Amino acid sequence: MSGRKGSKIRRILEAIPDDSWVRASDIEEKTGIRARSVSGIISEHLLYVVVERRSVRVNGGSCYEYRCLRKMRG
Repeated sequence: MSGRKGSKIRRILEAIPDDSWVRASDIEEKTGIRARSVSGIISEHLLYVVVERRSVRVNGGSCYEYRCLRKMRG
């Protein structure tokens, strides 16, 4: 993974809470990374490892919402 992609991944992770759901467009607003890129990076690098997603209905269509998996507390 390139340093630039690592930086994007960190910024995306910082924008995803573990106690509520956000859409890629919300992450775009916080990071400046286009929503389409956000979705791709999550799917390719983060999904089911540190991020979970759910499908939601929106205006007759659907989209995904994301949240970080709860962190292990020790």
